[in-house]
Amino acid sequence: MNRGILGCWLIVLMVGCQRTTVTEGGIGSGRPVVTVNGNAAEPDAKSSGKFAPPSMSIDRALKSDPCSVRMHEISGAMLTYLAMNGRMPGKLEELRAVTGLGEGPLEFSCPVTGEPYVYVPGGLRGGEDGRVIVLHDRTPDAAGMRWVIQMQPARGRQAPATWVTRLPDGVFRTYVPVAPPASRPTR
Repeated sequence: MNRGILGCWLIVLMVGCQRTTVTEGGIGSGRPVVTVNGNAAEPDAKSSGKFAPPSMSIDRALKSDPCSVRMHEISGAMLTYLAMNGRMPGKLEELRAVTGLGEGPLEFSCPVTGEPYVYVPGGLRGGEDGRVIVLHDRTPDAAGMRWVIQMQPARGRQAPATWVTRLPDGVFRTYVPVAPPASRPTR
């Protein structure tokens, strides 16, 4: 694998789920450019393809979006709770039992608006990828977007997984509650 591309992917992996894009520096230039929340980190042309220091520290990049950080904390607690109990919690407050020592208490409201998140234990289904929304912002932001936690249930030997993403409100509104399993009549 090309060293420049490998370095580019290492930066992308270190940054995590921030708004990150990888594009070429120009047609035929062979210079990848990584952009994190609008700030680019480009290879240093003088050092034969090695990356210049990112224009933003990893800590600053992760803290640049408190909504994303909070939802990542919640999604991690959800996966831990699910692994320990074999089910999703009935209420978000149950997640507080799985936070580690030294970690602050989980907060279940948007750090920007102060509005409580909406938890949907059964999930909202939309799209065809099998993911369901289990937590979302109560209202869209000024740009018409909502932060959501999407979950992929376990499949065979594949463990459940979560993604923290922003969806346009129009896309979010296409998601519908997952129908509960039909109960069998008793005889």
